Amino acid sequence: IQRLIKAGEKINFNSVSLEARVSKSYLYTHPEIKERIENLRKQQAAAPSPRQIKREMTDASKDIIIAAKNKRIKELEAENKRLKEELKMLRGKLYESLE
Repeated sequence: IQRLIKAGEKINFNSVSLEARVSKSYLYTHPEIKERIENLRKQQAAAPSPRQIKREMTDASKDIIIAAKNKRIKELEAENKRLKEELKMLRGKLYESLE
């Protein structure tokens, strides 16, 4: 069990029986071992898995990227609006100079 914990492996009756090279029935017939495996299995189930942590980090990264892109879009839209207004003014000046 200690080797599995150090290796970061899942603790359950299958993994312990394979690591210890004993049968699962042997583990079930020894109450102290059975209880330890069940407690460790419950602890691992409550803790987020590395895959879940990675997915949450990925989601957080995506949210940051989306927020940055939304900010950039707003900046570009504001610049576009300003440039259109400037173009209108310049066209008006050009029209007045032709008269």
